[in-house]
Amino acid sequence: MSVSLDRALEIIREHTRPGEVHSLPPAITAGLVTAAPVHADFDVPEFPRSARDGFTFHASVAARASYFKPVSLPIVQTLYADTENPPPLQKGHAARILTGGPIPKGADCVVQAEDAKVKDGCVLIGISPKPGDFMRRPGVDLPADTLIADEGVSLTPEMCAAAVRSRVPEVQVHKPPECMVLALGNELRDPEDVVLMDDGFPADNPVLLRDLLREHGAGDTLYHVVPDTMLEIMHEIEHSDARLTITTGGTGDSEKDLARIAAREAGYTMLFDGVDMRPGHHAFLAGKDDRLFFGLPGPPPAVLTCFRVLVLPALQFMRGMRESEGAVSAQLTEGFGVKPGLIWLVHCKLALRGTRLTATPLIGRDMPSMQAMLETDGFIVTAPGIQFNKGDEVGVLLLRALRPV
Repeated sequence: MSVSLDRALEIIREHTRPGEVHSLPPAITAGLVTAAPVHADFDVPEFPRSARDGFTFHASVAARASYFKPVSLPIVQTLYADTENPPPLQKGHAARILTGGPIPKGADCVVQAEDAKVKDGCVLIGISPKPGDFMRRPGVDLPADTLIADEGVSLTPEMCAAAVRSRVPEVQVHKPPECMVLALGNELRDPEDVVLMDDGFPADNPVLLRDLLREHGAGDTLYHVVPDTMLEIMHEIEHSDARLTITTGGTGDSEKDLARIAAREAGYTMLFDGVDMRPGHHAFLAGKDDRLFFGLPGPPPAVLTCFRVLVLPALQFMRGMRESEGAVSAQLTEGFGVKPGLIWLVHCKLALRGTRLTATPLIGRDMPSMQAMLETDGFIVTAPGIQFNKGDEVGVLLLRALRPV
């Protein structure tokens, strides 16, 4: 039941359902995925406001003002950013106004404080202002009905701030999936405990997967280290409410490889059993109602690869995203080759220099696998038996967003 990588991704898409929809205040929705478009409810600003500390009045009264013949206007009020419903300003009068203060009816300009003088309760205007000077008109920052976020996108802090400022009361978002990671193996110990050299070794995969899942927007995520016994594995699966379960190890063919059997015993249906790729050839996916169960291999570098290639698309769809992130083009800094047989996913280090993305393959006998994992920014997707040269363009699946260097 092994399938091609393309078919595996199709199966993931076919059997993945987004989480239930909740209405939440935009202030607490950063990182969640929209279930409906978000539009600005009101203009920002809602009414005219001052862009400077200064004085506001009707521009026509100072149409002929100059440095040598300033116009004197009585100051009848002071307006602050928190002033509400200021009284109208009569023509020929002025109001002192601070940045963000509301422009009252009867005024249509602001003169900066440094361009005016105050004497005996009046302001002396020595310039000829124009209507609209130093005013922020309604909607100049964000007009009402502006699309802030389309459906199926992860809300950024900027989107949330714009929604809050434009008085959007609630946004429709999908609940992210709860996840559980099970590290299978008698030799494994809890990664949070100090482990002696002669007492197994600390499980690294649950830490790797838990934090990758959190980084990419999963809901509550727990991990457990579980011995190779059906009783204990089944106990963890049957007592979990997680919509996404991931096991590491136990995907081989020995009597201690119990991940597949446990999935079936828990009522899951096998969706694919093996993927024509390396690493991760023995990875499997099972489904049950709206839940998914991934069985991944044990080596952490392979776990990282399978997470990006298989688990991440499923997580993105379960969060409500319309599309998963595809490959980007990068230029090789050095050549390399891969063996025939299956598609290879080669760890690579990336650099963004201006508009050019470069990829350095982390492959070869001189590159320890854990060291390669530490430096990995993405994965080069290669057909079997291909030889690449320096300067060739390749497709790369990004592990996370890159920053310019």
